[in-house]
Order: sequence, then structure tokens, then C-alpha cells
Amino acid sequence: MVQGMRAIAVSMLVATLAGPAAGSGQAQPFVQSTPPTAKDALRLVMRNAGVTLPRGGSCDGVDTTEIENPTIGDYLGGFLAELAPAPGVSGIAAGCTGEPADLACEVTIQRDAGDEVWAWGLRFRADGITGDIRPDSLECTGAG
Repeated sequence: MVQGMRAIAVSMLVATLAGPAAGSGQAQPFVQSTPPTAKDALRLVMRNAGVTLPRGGSCDGVDTTEIENPTIGDYLGGFLAELAPAPGVSGIAAGCTGEPADLACEVTIQRDAGDEVWAWGLRFRADGITGDIRPDSLECTGAG
């Protein structure tokens, strides 16, 4: 009897973790917060880390990895790696505005340590329902 109860409990847990059945019409949107939070903006860039940055324009020559076709993950990961433990202030500013199907988001990595002052990031539009960043909307931001 105990083993039967365990099997039922495990089945219920698996069903809960798997989420709604395909075609049930109950799929949850990727961004569930209203208004979207900084965490939502960061989740979007992490989910889309493999999206290639656009060639030309604001993203040319700003990648720290010297990769020929850098991705969102390469770009942000390179700047995050520069936040080595040292005196000064480092942080990440992130946020989104707009409607769930058309979010305007920005993520910026910042460093202020005396002579070392910079802030680099991304501005993009995303579908908060699917969690997809629109590659044609990617814009690299910052200076330093």
C-alpha cells in the first residue's frame, strides 16, 4: 500500500513539474509578472543567450571575447567576467516595460571603481508570452 501511495505521489509530482498538457490551452506565459520585473529581463537574456548579436551598428567592436559572431551570452558573459572582486561598485540594472506580447527591455552591467567606470548592456524587444527576444531589435548600449 505504501509503495502504491509513493507511486501516485511521484506521478503527481512529475505531472506538476511537467506543466499543462500540450494543447490544453493552459500554457503559462514566460513573463508572468505584471509589470515585468528586473528578474524577467534577466531571465529573457539568459533564455536567449545563443541569439547572435546583429552585425553593424551599435554592436560592432564592443564584444570583450573577440568572437567573430558573438551571441547575447558571449557579450554579457564577457562583461560579467570583468566584475572581478575588487574595490569599487559593480551591479546590474535591468527592466522591461510594455504589454506581455511586446516588451521593451534593457539590461546593463555597471562598474565604478575610481578610474575604471563603464556600463555596457543590451536594449531589446521581446515577446513575454513565448520568451523570445526579437533579434532585429537588439541594440548594444553603453560606454566606458
